[in-house]
Amino acid sequence: MNKPTFEEFVKQCELLLEKFSGNGQLEYSHYKNKHARYNCREDHEKVDEIRLTHTYETGGVSGGSCWDSSNPLPYTVSRPDSEFEIFDYLLSKLNPRMSFGEYKELEKQINQEDKTNYEYYGNRTEYVILSIPLQVIYDHIKSSWENEPS
Repeated sequence: MNKPTFEEFVKQCELLLEKFSGNGQLEYSHYKNKHARYNCREDHEKVDEIRLTHTYETGGVSGGSCWDSSNPLPYTVSRPDSEFEIFDYLLSKLNPRMSFGEYKELEKQINQEDKTNYEYYGNRTEYVILSIPLQVIYDHIKSSWENEPS
């Protein structure tokens, strides 16, 4: 098997994801403080790291308006069938012989973050953001290459 450098691995992932029609994306930088992009202060730290991410809506409150008669109500959205479909897709293409145990070990590295967008009149939308640094996936796959017989 050809053992690419991390930069070649990123290019390979980008090419594979061009054919991916599900939910998720590669994110090339993010803020360490998840609220920093909404913060007017300049003390937040932007991290240049390539991550595989998927964001999905979990619920919120809707129906609020400026009229006294409005009745904002909470709602929920059912979880997607495959929560991190892009993760599964990439692994199936990059390392199709990965064992279930190896998959579960790598899956433990996925970060989950809750996010809420507050809107006017008490309305809000709640999300879950799943992410894993591409470097973590690369290192995991690279270690399996190193254990393969030449």
